[in-house]
Amino acid sequence: MANLFWNRSERRLRALWRILLYIFVWRALLFALDRLLIPAGQGLAARPGPVAVPALMRTLHYAWYLVSVVGVTWLAARYVDRRRPQTLGLQLSKRWWWEMAAGLLLGLLLISLVFVVEWALGWVRVTDVWSMNVPDKPFFVGLLGPLAIFVVIGFCEELMFRGYLLRNSAEGLHGALGAQRAIIGAWLISSLLFGLYHVFNPHATWFGTFNLFVAGLMLGLPMVLTGRLAMPIGLHITWNFAQANLFGFAVSGNNFSGVSLLRTTVTGPTSWTGGAFGPEAGWLGLIAIALGIAAVGLWLRWSEGRVTIASSLALPPTTVRAAHSRQPPASVQQNS
Repeated sequence: MANLFWNRSERRLRALWRILLYIFVWRALLFALDRLLIPAGQGLAARPGPVAVPALMRTLHYAWYLVSVVGVTWLAARYVDRRRPQTLGLQLSKRWWWEMAAGLLLGLLLISLVFVVEWALGWVRVTDVWSMNVPDKPFFVGLLGPLAIFVVIGFCEELMFRGYLLRNSAEGLHGALGAQRAIIGAWLISSLLFGLYHVFNPHATWFGTFNLFVAGLMLGLPMVLTGRLAMPIGLHITWNFAQANLFGFAVSGNNFSGVSLLRTTVTGPTSWTGGAFGPEAGWLGLIAIALGIAAVGLWLRWSEGRVTIASSLALPPTTVRAAHSRQPPASVQQNS
């Protein structure tokens, strides 16, 4: 029975139990936060005075979201997985930041394309420019709040789904499928979980859930090919930010467009525009995601010189450390 839970050679829990433990602890922390924040928010709302309760509650929620995801991921990586947390795709370098910049640009271009097509077809109407729900605040100052939220969301979701879940799934499938097939299987599994993660969002549809599964493939592709989270994080941030705060669209059914460069009203067919859920639930969103997958592959082919699956993602940390320890120093390799 112990073999079902414990991998003796790696001296750690098996991948399935590591993943379930990770999800359970993270969700428990968020549940505890909600149980604390809801009564606190109700108490603040009952007090007289100019207290911006929704903004305060949202700030506390995303601050705790960041702390809980980073904290649980670090602890799980260090003490359950027995690996350095940086190996979850956070090996910072000049190349890492260059890939982050490429992801930021790609997310902006893809959503801009969706808007331009909808506007050209008469499916979206611009009703205001430099729109703010708090008129006494400078516009660009008002943008900082939602930008910070989308940085937190982009970083945390990529760390969870592509950093932790994809890597652990690949390690779990490695013995049965081999390295490359295991990584492809883990890519599919983490993308499916990413789609299902949004299934209870407001105005969610099964087509939107499928589109988000494909979006998970787009976001996971750079991790699969490079082992780095830089491009997924950048792409995720501007994909969301451009939807909400440049073009006034809903983001996965949520409204973050209190401050937006353009205030828009979507009038086109819901099957193409996504309606109240946002572009991610429409055919135009799916086309943009498909273009994003192609763009990621082409950019990595250009920047890397070749495109191959990062097989090390499927190897347990003990194997990776052993491989590094067997390599001779750089000076010896150069002289050989």
